[in-house]
Amino acid sequence: MNSVLRKFRRKPLRTFLTVLQIVLGALAMTLALSTYLDALQRQTAKQPDRFDLVAGHMDQENNSYMNYNIMNSEGLASLLEITPDVEKAALFAPAWNVTFENDGKLYQMKSSSQTAGYVDIGYFELIGLTPSRGSFFTQQEAETKEAVLVLSDETAKIIFGDVDPIGQTLNLMPDENFVQYDEEGNALPLEPPVPYKVVGTFADKVGSRNEVDQQTYAFFPIWNMSEFFEADTLAVQAKPGQGEAARAQIITSAREVFGDKLAEQGAEEGKDFYIKEIGEDIWNPQMNNGPDPTVVMFGLFGIVALIVGSIGIFSIMLVDALERERDTGIKRALGATKARITGEMTLEATLIAGLGGLLGVLLAALVIPWLASQVGNTLFWNTNLRWQPLAALIVFVLTLILGMVLGFFPALRASSVNPVEALKGA
Repeated sequence: MNSVLRKFRRKPLRTFLTVLQIVLGALAMTLALSTYLDALQRQTAKQPDRFDLVAGHMDQENNSYMNYNIMNSEGLASLLEITPDVEKAALFAPAWNVTFENDGKLYQMKSSSQTAGYVDIGYFELIGLTPSRGSFFTQQEAETKEAVLVLSDETAKIIFGDVDPIGQTLNLMPDENFVQYDEEGNALPLEPPVPYKVVGTFADKVGSRNEVDQQTYAFFPIWNMSEFFEADTLAVQAKPGQGEAARAQIITSAREVFGDKLAEQGAEEGKDFYIKEIGEDIWNPQMNNGPDPTVVMFGLFGIVALIVGSIGIFSIMLVDALERERDTGIKRALGATKARITGEMTLEATLIAGLGGLLGVLLAALVIPWLASQVGNTLFWNTNLRWQPLAALIVFVLTLILGMVLGFFPALRASSVNPVEALKGA
């Protein structure tokens, strides 16, 4: 370490720039590797026995998406009777452009993605969601068709602040984009706001960009859906190890149960149902099997920065070897072996690289959580932006190896100096 401090004192600017290059490279590499490791973890954590059945189709050629609201509780019961490899299923109908009113203030949930959903009682258990406060929908509430509501923790905090949301009332405002008409074609007035009582809250989702974009911030009971609408999605749990069989069964059976309704809506053959895997991005299918190109860009930037920093280490050690020939000659004349001189200079290069790598990963430990809090997951398609200690360890070890390898060759050259010639040159 003393040799590193001496190097800073002798060549402060050159040494500082070399360390800075390593810091930037380590920072970028840690960020990219953290998100890439998350993508790998999520890919290996897929749930083959859990999936969604969606009534509709996605046309990849013209990028159009069509769904059909055709599924209801009665049809679901019939469906489960003829799908022996399906353990359970639950209805889900997405809601868009949701606006709440509370205490004279309007709260419009983000309209660029799904914001709420209508679900039946079994949906929460099927997807493994547990309440953080209060409870989810009950059978008694279903029998009395109560207007109850479940919110995400963050949504509840935004609307109610520090006040306990359980038991509070929110008014669901009518969707001004949806206008109904009478038989004569006259627009009907909008429905009045509907009061809903908050009965529970749940933790906000943390996942890939697609999953977070598709975050459901509020759940309404399926029995409060408009009489004009039914669900377009089934969350399905197959029996253990029967995921593939359940997928085939449920599509065939759904065509049988809901065939008449599909025909009424003009669904084309082969464009009626599809399976959506958990976390799959139907709009960007190329993103489902790997990280966001942004991650690749950061990775390439980190590699380039590390290469530049490595060249800097090699250059500074090579120049030092030339500048310190007289000192090296004296050491050799006093009995220092080639191995000792090579080891000292290699250690010096390793310490410089290690210092830059350590500062880089420590900076990443501060930058990544801050960046995640500021931009969330909007920076990445299929990865979650979060701190990964394993990525930091890999990057730190990599910088040490680079410093050791690239410092060895200049050190080897320095140790080969002829002490007589070096002293003569002085």
